[in-house]
Amino acid sequence: MQAEGGLMSITGSADGPPYRLGVAIVDIVSGMFAAYGIALALFARERTGRGQEVDLAMLDATVALLTYQAGGFFATGNVPVRLGNRHPSIVPYETFATSDGELVIAVGNDEQWRRFCAVTGLPEEERFATNRQRVTAYDILRPLVAIASGQSRASTGSPA
Repeated sequence: MQAEGGLMSITGSADGPPYRLGVAIVDIVSGMFAAYGIALALFARERTGRGQEVDLAMLDATVALLTYQAGGFFATGNVPVRLGNRHPSIVPYETFATSDGELVIAVGNDEQWRRFCAVTGLPEEERFATNRQRVTAYDILRPLVAIASGQSRASTGSPA
């Protein structure tokens, strides 16, 4: 169902094959949607005295998980692609190698970016001041973040 519903088309490294998610996400989400539907049916019965039919399909649940990607497609016309651990519209937001293992860096806004620069010693350059600029300059910025995050973690012994 992950393949049929499109989840695998966006899961995996950018230059590799699609991957199945490591958990039975479709089964879990389908169960959650079913529980929600049952709760609403019971609520409707309590209010109206009439029974309800709860109809759920795993494919529908799978497609519902892709609302973020659908929104991006409808806004831009770009078909979502596999990006590995990279986020499509926030930079930096992905996994980086360090001297003692992998580190996920998620810089969700411009203030966090300024604090990240201060912690890692990365200079606050005007060309990376906003998330939009960081997304646009991803190919230039990613190697700089990789170096800064690896050095800061190795030198301080704590997460960046």
